[in-house]
Amino acid sequence: MLKYVSQEATGRPAIRDYGVAVLGVGVAIFGLSLMQGRWQEAAHVSILLVAVIVSTRLGGTKAGLLATALATVGFAYLLVRAGDALGDAPVLLARLLLLPVISLYIVWMTAIDRARVASLARAHDELQHNNEALRAENSERKHTEEELRTSEAKFRAAEEAVRNNQQLLDQVLATLPVGVSVTDRQGNFVLTNAAVRGIWGQVQPKSGRERWAQSKGWWHLSGKRIAPEEWASVRALSQGQTSLNELIDIETFSGERKTIQNSAAPVRNAEGKIVGAVVVNEEVTERVRAEEALHESAARLQHLSRRLLAVQEEERRHLSRELHDEFGQLLASITLHLQAAKTASGEAAERSLDESIALLQRAGAQMRSLALELRPVMLEIAGLDATLRWLAQQHQQRTGMVTEVVGHVSDLPGELAIAGFRVVQEALTNVVRHAAAQHVWIELAQTEGLLKLGVRDDGVGFDAPRVLERAAGSGNLGLIGLRERVEILGGQVAIESQPGRGTRICVSFPVSEAATATPAQRSA
Repeated sequence: MLKYVSQEATGRPAIRDYGVAVLGVGVAIFGLSLMQGRWQEAAHVSILLVAVIVSTRLGGTKAGLLATALATVGFAYLLVRAGDALGDAPVLLARLLLLPVISLYIVWMTAIDRARVASLARAHDELQHNNEALRAENSERKHTEEELRTSEAKFRAAEEAVRNNQQLLDQVLATLPVGVSVTDRQGNFVLTNAAVRGIWGQVQPKSGRERWAQSKGWWHLSGKRIAPEEWASVRALSQGQTSLNELIDIETFSGERKTIQNSAAPVRNAEGKIVGAVVVNEEVTERVRAEEALHESAARLQHLSRRLLAVQEEERRHLSRELHDEFGQLLASITLHLQAAKTASGEAAERSLDESIALLQRAGAQMRSLALELRPVMLEIAGLDATLRWLAQQHQQRTGMVTEVVGHVSDLPGELAIAGFRVVQEALTNVVRHAAAQHVWIELAQTEGLLKLGVRDDGVGFDAPRVLERAAGSGNLGLIGLRERVEILGGQVAIESQPGRGTRICVSFPVSEAATATPAQRSA
């Protein structure tokens, strides 16, 4: 299919178009000159018109005009040259005028035709461009429709997944034993489970502002009424605060009194802004009552245990005094009588009386030692530090083990001093029974608010965790009793031991005014 392309569109140089015109007209004039000179023929306008037509078709309007001008000049030249043979001047002039007129007409018609062809070409190009645009638009529309169908399928799948997740969430929330609520930014309920309604009642307001104003709660420990702005959900929404297991006494919307653990946390969007809150309530009424009853029982038991220890110590004090005073005097009197009998008797009874006097003196010494162990009088007179040093000497004399006291403690009269003495006494007894030690150290240390006592030996040692685990079942209650005595006074016991590496028992007591008070001060 022919397609017109303009000079401007092709970028062809104008000189080439003009060259076509010059060449075409030149050839035509040369031919006419040849015909006129060789064959004596008249110049034919048609040949020049052909040159003009060719120049206009090939070179454009400007080339056609140039060809017209050249053809007219050339034709005039030919006419002048052949003037005698061709006839009168008017005829020559008519022929000369006819050529440019016809040529210009041809140029004009050719220009119109070229413009029409160019217009048709442009229309064709525009139509092609529009068709291509329409095809691209149709292709894009089909692609868009396909994407839309794909998106609709994904959306339906997402909707189905959301419905399934919602059903799963509802099932999970329904089976939770705690109340779970989700609120929006204003505190209004978006989601709640049945447990929430079971805790607060069925008529709980969904509006956050109304609910906070109407909810009745008190801090469990202080009994102070909770203000509307103090609820955990309010703090989560306004301050972004996470609250866990706040113990609260509430009055439900049906008028019941309950105790709950209240927790709340903010819900944030992708930008970190607070968009809601999650609130978790757990009813702990029975558990709190049981714990409080247990704490009361433990407190009573601790009080009774301390009282029992005090009674035991009082009985030991009384028994020690009886042994020291009554039996001591009785043994002393018997010894005096035996001394008198020895003086009055003969030599035959003297040996037997000496042995009796020695046995009585030994019994008196053992009785005094037993009385001191039951209740060393020096504990009340000289204090814990001196008493433990005396106990170390007694232990070394009785067992042969080297027994040293390391460190010092200040005077601690009262049940704390008694407890410290009994702990060291029990630890030394265990060393004698089980350690097979050669050396024992009694370690004393005291800091502000804390009394530390330790008994360390170089004996055979033992597997401490295993022994303590099996102690109650095997009837070995020494370490268990020691620990209970310490814990009654709020202290702690640490036992460090390994087979072949000795044993170290460390005890620490909190020192307070109550612990350091004398019996007279406590009774007052």
